[in-house]
Amino acid sequence: SILLPNGINSVSVETTTLRDILDKEDFPTFTLICDVEGCEIDIIEYEIGLLKDRAVMTILELHPHLTGSEQAAAALGLLLQAGFKIIHFDVSVYTCINTAIYPEYAPSQESRHKTHSSW
Repeated sequence: SILLPNGINSVSVETTTLRDILDKEDFPTFTLICDVEGCEIDIIEYEIGLLKDRAVMTILELHPHLTGSEQAAAALGLLLQAGFKIIHFDVSVYTCINTAIYPEYAPSQESRHKTHSSW
């Protein structure tokens, strides 16, 4: 926590959800670009249904040093299970595309079989 001037150690702020913003602004689809120092996991967990249905792409910096490697991996796993595919990775930034919206990025049955058989 942060100690603010005059001994105040918390501030109340109004919160909203990603769904509320998208619905209010009438965005049928969106790209999520997110670097919120570890809170990406909360967004993925809370909004996975919305991401699956309406996010074209996500660009997320995960912070395993803040959240723990297992939580970061679990959040990324949720995205992959929801149909996202990692199309770029650099250090801790993952760019993922929604294969339900862009099926041309989904692995073919043949490549899925090859990947599985190579495990």
